[in-house]
Amino acid sequence: MGYSEESTEEIRLKNVELLKQLIGHLNPLKTHQEYPPIVYNILKELYNDPFPKVKVCALDVTLLLAENDPISIPLQISKIVSKLSPLALHQHSKIRKRVFKTFNALIVHTPRDVAEDIGSKLFEICQKSILEENHQKVKF
Repeated sequence: MGYSEESTEEIRLKNVELLKQLIGHLNPLKTHQEYPPIVYNILKELYNDPFPKVKVCALDVTLLLAENDPISIPLQISKIVSKLSPLALHQHSKIRKRVFKTFNALIVHTPRDVAEDIGSKLFEICQKSILEENHQKVKF
């Protein structure tokens, strides 16, 4: 069997699943160490992956980070939100739902002042998403 685009997608998915397992086991709340910044750099690239399953898994990793990394998340949150914003209007509802679930976790698990700083950006994203959803439902 030769190499195909699909096999590389599956390999990327397996790599993200491995990252998810590592994040789950290396909990900074227990080890008192933050995740290395490269984890966030990897995630920011994975949000742009063309394979929807990779995006969903990357969002799951971000959820874990929001819940378990109170040190780094506040430092990374504005970059994460700006990278996730376009996904709030993604064509797949599973990805859109996961994005909003991730936004919720980011707000809940970050200090209030940090969450307030990104609040206006999140309101804008929600507004665009709602308008986009309503626009798609209306058929002329």
